[in-house]
Amino acid sequence: MRADSSLIPSLHSSKASYDNFVKAITLTVIIGLITLMGFISYLAYIEGGTRGLAVLVITVIIIASVIVIPYLYSPREFIITTRGVLVKRLF
Repeated sequence: MRADSSLIPSLHSSKASYDNFVKAITLTVIIGLITLMGFISYLAYIEGGTRGLAVLVITVIIIASVIVIPYLYSPREFIITTRGVLVKRLF
């Protein structure tokens, strides 16, 4: 059951911020995944046929999932209430 933060009095709220190290790791992973997708796309183009296309589609789905799913679950805001800490997420 999700707690509605508007019904619970908040003592303090804070936006989730990320330091430069986390931003650098995120950027490196995204660039690496895009490079991997480009390389697999090149291999699929060279091989041709339906097998190459299937590998390309599966790769795009996996890479998109690796990028999008953690983004949806990353914290956006922390709220300290009398009952505990609420973590607001996009999803």
